[in-house]
Amino acid sequence: MYTPIFAMTPCRMTWLPVFSGMVAGLVVLLVWKAFHWNAMMYEIVPGFIANILMILIVDRFAGLKNPETEKEFETMVAEIKAFRTE
Repeated sequence: MYTPIFAMTPCRMTWLPVFSGMVAGLVVLLVWKAFHWNAMMYEIVPGFIANILMILIVDRFAGLKNPETEKEFETMVAEIKAFRTE
């Protein structure tokens, strides 16, 4: 769904929150279509909400950290700050 947006924002985003968000969105999509609730609302809306919630919850509680990714994130933040001051 829209997991690339979240992959760019938090510095500790790993595969687990992204994958769990995609699975949650898929499950909601399948349930929504199975119960024919798409007459009430297009299935992407609840799928997107489930995706966002799952990404935030798993990212908060999984606690996975990749030192290399965090270092790259900090380097990029420093480069952006240096570019803005020029």
